Amino acid sequence: MSKDDYLREIRQKAEEKIRESKLKPGFDSMDKDALIQELLIYQVELEMQNQELRASQERLEISNRRYYRLFDISPVAYIVLDKKSRIVNCNLAAAKVIQRKRLHLLNQPFIKYLKKEDVIVFSKHLKDVFSGKTNNICEVNLRKGNVFEVHSTISPGEGDDQSVCLSVLFDMQEHKKMATEMEIAKKNAEKANNLKSEFLANVSHEIRTPMTSIIGYSDILLHDVQNPEYKKKLDVINKASKGLLLIINDILDISKIEAGELALCPKEFSLSNVLRYIELLFEVKANEKGIEFSMHEHSLPDLVLGDDERIRQILTNIIGNAIKFTRKDGIVNVNCEYRQGNVVIQVKDNGIGIPKEKQQSIFLPFIQGDSSSERNFKGTGLGLSITKKIIELLRGTIILQSEEGKGTTFTIQIPLPVVAWVKKKSTPHKKLDTKPNGNTVDSPVNILVVDDDFDIRNLTRLYVLAMGYEPDTAENGKVALEMLEKKKYDVVLLDMQMPVMDGCKTIEHMRQNPKLKRIHVIALTASALRGDQEKFIDAGCDDYITKPIDNEALAEKIKQGLAHLEFNSELLDE
Repeated sequence: MSKDDYLREIRQKAEEKIRESKLKPGFDSMDKDALIQELLIYQVELEMQNQELRASQERLEISNRRYYRLFDISPVAYIVLDKKSRIVNCNLAAAKVIQRKRLHLLNQPFIKYLKKEDVIVFSKHLKDVFSGKTNNICEVNLRKGNVFEVHSTISPGEGDDQSVCLSVLFDMQEHKKMATEMEIAKKNAEKANNLKSEFLANVSHEIRTPMTSIIGYSDILLHDVQNPEYKKKLDVINKASKGLLLIINDILDISKIEAGELALCPKEFSLSNVLRYIELLFEVKANEKGIEFSMHEHSLPDLVLGDDERIRQILTNIIGNAIKFTRKDGIVNVNCEYRQGNVVIQVKDNGIGIPKEKQQSIFLPFIQGDSSSERNFKGTGLGLSITKKIIELLRGTIILQSEEGKGTTFTIQIPLPVVAWVKKKSTPHKKLDTKPNGNTVDSPVNILVVDDDFDIRNLTRLYVLAMGYEPDTAENGKVALEMLEKKKYDVVLLDMQMPVMDGCKTIEHMRQNPKLKRIHVIALTASALRGDQEKFIDAGCDDYITKPIDNEALAEKIKQGLAHLEFNSELLDE
C-alpha cells in the first residue's frame, strides 16, 4: 500500500467516525471541527510511529538474514529442538552430519536418527537441559555417521512451551583422529629430538676423546720441552685445540638450550673461589695483550647455593669477550658484590664498543658486533646468546650499556641464596695444592684409572703421576673389578662408555660389594645427553669430570674425594 492510499484510508475512517457522531445529541459544528483536527494530529503521530516500526523491522530482517547466513555456512553442526526432541531448525552442517536434506529434517524427532542404544541417553540429556541441570554434554552415535559429543543449552521463550534447546554436535571421530595425528606428530618430534640428542652425544664423545689426547699431551709437552721453537709450535697446537673445544661446547650448549635440555646442577659453592679461578684464567691472557685487568669483590658470602659451573661459564664468556674486544693498553674491570639475595657482577671495558643498531640483536645466535668479511675478531657468535639464555635459566638478568669506540659494560644479576656468612681476612690468590703433602690423608693413596682408550688412559695416568700419586690402570670395567678385589684403592677414575663392561655396570657391582662400596668414584664422561651426568651420580658415582680433562680440575676433585674419605673414616672411628 502506498503512502497516499494509506492516508486516504485513514481519512475515510475519520469521516466515518464523524458521521457516527451526528447521531449523538448535543454535537455541534465546533465539536466536529475539533474532532477532525484531533484525528489529523493523531494520524501524523501514527504515521511517524509506523515509519519507525518499519525501519526497525527492516533492520531486524537484515540482522536475521545475516544470522541465518552465518548459521548456515558455519562448519559446526547446530540443531534447535523442542521438548519432544523435534527439530525446529538446523543448519546445513547438521543436515550433512545426519545425512538428510534440511527440509526433510524439520519437525522430525532427532532421536529418530540415533542408534537405539543412545535414544534413552539423549532423551535423558534433553530432559536434564530443559529442567535446568548443569550437565549439558552427552555422547551419541548417529545411525549413519560417527560418534558425536552434543553440547546443549536452553533458549527461553515467552512461555515454557516456547522454550527450545540449542545443541552443537562435535564429531568425536574427527577429534580423535586429530588427537591421534597430534600424538603421532609429538612422538615423531620426540623421536627426532632423541635422535638429535644421541647424535650430539656421539659427536661429543667422538670429538672430545681425541681432543683430550691432543690438549692433554700438548699440555705435558709444553711443560717438559725446553726448545723454544718446539715450545712455540706446541703452544699453537694447544691453543688451537682449546679454541676448537670452545666452539664444540658452544654448539652443544645452544642445541641443548633450544631443545630445553640444558640442566642446572645447584650445590653449595664459594663465589670467591670461582672469582679467583676466573682471575687466574684471564690474568695471563690480559697480560699477553697488554691490557690492565682487575677484579674486585665486595661483601660476598662465604657459601651460596647455585650452579657454579654455569656461573663460571657466564663469567668466562663475558670477560673473555671484554678482553677480546679491548685493544692494547686498554682496561677491563670486574666488580662483584652481593645485594638483597642477588650476586651483582659488572664487567666494564674501554674496548671497541657495540654499535647502537646492533645492541638489540647481539644476544641472538650467530650474531657478532663485527660481522663484516674483514672482521678482526674470530668466533661463532654464540657466546652471548648462550650466556643470556643461561642467565635467564638461572632467573637472572643481563643489561648491556655500550658506546661505539668508547667501551661496553655488562651488568649481570643472579639470585643465589646464602648458605653461610663467614667473617674472615682476605687471603692472597694462589693455586690449590694438589701434591700428596697437600692432602690430609697420611697413608699412601691408591688410585685406579679405568678407560678403554689407551691414549686417554695413559694421559690421565700422567696427570695423576704429576700430582705425586702412583696410579694403576685398567682397560674396562671387568678388569677393574678384578683389580679392586686384589688391591685396596681409595679413588677410581671411571670412564662411563667402554666395551666389555661400561662404567654404569661397574659402579653397580662396586656398590653391591661391601668391600668396594666406600671407594670414591669419579666418573669420566664426554656425553652430551640430557641428565647423563646426574644419571652417573644416581648410579653411585661420587663426582664426575668431563672430557677433555682439565688437570687442575681433576686434582681438585681427587683432593676433595680424599678429604671426604677421611671425614667418613673419622665418623666410623667415633
